Amino acid sequence: MEERVNIFIEGKRCPRCNGERLYRLRDKRYKCKVCCYKYSSIKLRDDLAIAHYFSLEIPANKAARDLGFSYNKVHNRYMVLRQEIFRYLKEEFKILTGEIECDESYFGGKKKGIRGRGSAGKIKVFGMLERQGRIFTTPAALLTMFPPRH
Repeated sequence: MEERVNIFIEGKRCPRCNGERLYRLRDKRYKCKVCCYKYSSIKLRDDLAIAHYFSLEIPANKAARDLGFSYNKVHNRYMVLRQEIFRYLKEEFKILTGEIECDESYFGGKKKGIRGRGSAGKIKVFGMLERQGRIFTTPAALLTMFPPRH
C-alpha cells in the first residue's frame, strides 16, 4: 500500500485519473496532462497522515500535536472526512426501502406515567434496516430525512 501512495507523492501517477503524464510546475506542484488536475505532493502527504490519525480515532488536538500541524488544519481535514463519510452513507441509505425491522431505542422520558413510545420527551436513537442480506444501522436523523418506503 505504501508504495502505491509513494507513486502519487513522487509525481509518477495522477491521484485523480491514475494517468502517467505528469509534469512539475514552478511552485513544486504536479499537473496531469490528461485531466489537468493540479496537486501538491506535500499537501497530499499531510492529508494522508491526518487521514491515518482520523482512522485511528485520535482526537484532532492530539493529532495536531503529534504531527506538528496547526489544530485548525487537522480539524478542517477531519470535518471534510466526516462530511465525505456522511455523503457516502446518505447515498447508501437512499437505496433502502421497506420497514424498520427491529425495536427502536429511545433516550429521555420519565419513569412515572406513560412508558414506551408514548412517553413524552423521548428521542429515537437509531434504526436498523436489512435489505438484500445487508444490515444498516442508521442514526434517527437519517430516518427522518429519508423515511423508509413501503
